[in-house]
Amino acid sequence: MEGAALLRRMETAVGSLNASQEFSRHQPSDSGSVRKLLLDTKTLRLILEEADSLLRMFWRAALPKSEESKPDQSLKEEVVSLRLKMSEQEEALKDAMERLKSSNRTKDSMEHFIVNQLSRTRDVLQKAKTNLQVKTQDASVSSPSLLVGVS
Repeated sequence: MEGAALLRRMETAVGSLNASQEFSRHQPSDSGSVRKLLLDTKTLRLILEEADSLLRMFWRAALPKSEESKPDQSLKEEVVSLRLKMSEQEEALKDAMERLKSSNRTKDSMEHFIVNQLSRTRDVLQKAKTNLQVKTQDASVSSPSLLVGVS
């Protein structure tokens, strides 16, 4: 706390001034003013200590120190770096999702094509079967008459 350091310096200066005036009795002194100033610095110390106590009681976050500016800066740089990496990963994920969607569309298209081809092949095979059955029936109907006519 900078106020506390300033107060200590003031107390030291006033205390040494008061002590030097007590030792040098031959100089005219204004010891009443010096004593009042010393009492005022002590009162100021009590006020600062109470304010510090109240702040610590109610303040939830730690007060920043001037020494912490470098770590804060490195943390900020790390956050920026991590955000950049995260955006790169998000972009890579989007690209992968697009490739996956494209390959799924291609797969679906190929499946549809194969199903259509199999359906056509089935239709052709059914038609061929029907034609063979008709020819077989025609051949069996015409064969007995030939056999009957020969006998």
